[in-house]
Amino acid sequence: MLRAAAAGFLLTIGAAHAADKEGCDPSLDQDCFAQARGPSVFDEERIRYVAYGEGFANALAGSGKAQAPTKQRNKHDPGQMDEIVTEKLPGIDIAWLHPAKSKARLLYSLAVTRRNARLPLFAIGVTTAEEIIGLLGPPASREKNDLRYDVPNQAGTDRLVFRLAKGKLSRVHWEWFRTSRRRESRRR
Repeated sequence: MLRAAAAGFLLTIGAAHAADKEGCDPSLDQDCFAQARGPSVFDEERIRYVAYGEGFANALAGSGKAQAPTKQRNKHDPGQMDEIVTEKLPGIDIAWLHPAKSKARLLYSLAVTRRNARLPLFAIGVTTAEEIIGLLGPPASREKNDLRYDVPNQAGTDRLVFRLAKGKLSRVHWEWFRTSRRRESRRR
């Protein structure tokens, strides 16, 4: 409760500082909020939550039923095709990326819809959007039922998506390797 109140206070301070920026609404935009207040406890919580998802997926690796692999173009070499293999467990999907010409297996995505999954901070069927925003700050984008957070790391950007149904959390989706630093620098 105290943590949520402190987060709300930081959000209010950030909003006051960002009000001077052109067309910037920090209550709706994660990047605008970051400009307004600089690094914060929200950044740390987002990074921790991405790391938790990685640990959760790795702990369950190999315990699900593997689905037929799908192919996608390699982001660094469009002439090569990567494989994505998804493991399914009740209420949990884990996707692994097998890059072309490599024996590596990299965590690609994790989706949790199981009500009794042991997720830190949030509970499927219980947590509200306000509670998520109170702990992680404003999302990078907010659509009707989704709160999307982009979480920078050393290699690029990961993503967290919280889906809501009837005002309660119904799904948490982690995505790794959304963008790489190389691809981001090309866009600029």
